[in-house]
Amino acid sequence: MAIVIGAVCYQVVLCLVNTHVFPASRPLVGLAEAMLMLACLPLLLPRLLPGVVILACLTGAMLCLLALFRGGWTSRVSGMC
Repeated sequence: MAIVIGAVCYQVVLCLVNTHVFPASRPLVGLAEAMLMLACLPLLLPRLLPGVVILACLTGAMLCLLALFRGGWTSRVSGMC
């Protein structure tokens, strides 16, 4: 039940934080959405087919590898030399 409430109310909370506390950046909004998706994962896994779970894991792994090899990783290494 808390996940449903969080999914419905997170936009209101982010709006209040953006208005009264500090500006909500894009990474903060993305982090809030990622946390909601991760909270829903235990509820979704028993209902998904194993092939869908495997495909999602492979897609996530490929995205992480592409992010590493995209160029941001090499600029950090070159800055150390």
